[in-house]
Amino acid sequence: MLTTVDLRTGATLAVGPHTTLKQFTQDTGPVVAPDGRTAVVNFAEGAVAWDTRTGVELWRQDTGDKEIRPRTVTPGGVLYAELDQEDAALATGSGKPLGMLPEDADIPLAFTTNGYTLVAADNALFAFAATKT
Repeated sequence: MLTTVDLRTGATLAVGPHTTLKQFTQDTGPVVAPDGRTAVVNFAEGAVAWDTRTGVELWRQDTGDKEIRPRTVTPGGVLYAELDQEDAALATGSGKPLGMLPEDADIPLAFTTNGYTLVAADNALFAFAATKT
């Protein structure tokens, strides 16, 4: 089972979706929205998203879909993920596709709550305003 834990106190805040250890393998760690309210992780049978405050499962990848490997979540609720050999943008709350990224585009590394993103290029990290303020 997935849980949200307060790192300062160790208290369990919410219990999320369940799986067995036999099923559980992670290709990547969970990605968490900048506000901390939504997390997405890839299980052996596909990705699952949940509300970290309540533990409620928001969506689970259907069997037979392209494998969703989550990479980052924007403050506006867009999940960037790898789908087999393609990069895509999905709605974090529903898992529905929003669009595919162009072949030469990289998935942003991270987003901050104040509208900036980090992008890797030429062995460096660049920070820029991802939204107009």
